[in-house]
Amino acid sequence: MHITDLLQPCCVSLRRQVDSMRAAEHLLVGLLAKGGHLTDAAAFESDVFAREDLGGICVGGGLA
Repeated sequence: MHITDLLQPCCVSLRRQVDSMRAAEHLLVGLLAKGGHLTDAAAFESDVFAREDLGGICVGGGLA
């Protein structure tokens, strides 16, 4: 799989405001789910949150 496989209009959200990292992660998981890229969005989101709890996933000023 390549990143270009996921870059569909329904998976891109520009200039969205969120008030926390969790909200940003929730938004991104929702976009992937909407694009049909997840079989279990709730489990995926739980795994993303668990990974975040191990240490930050930010690179520079953005979300990796």
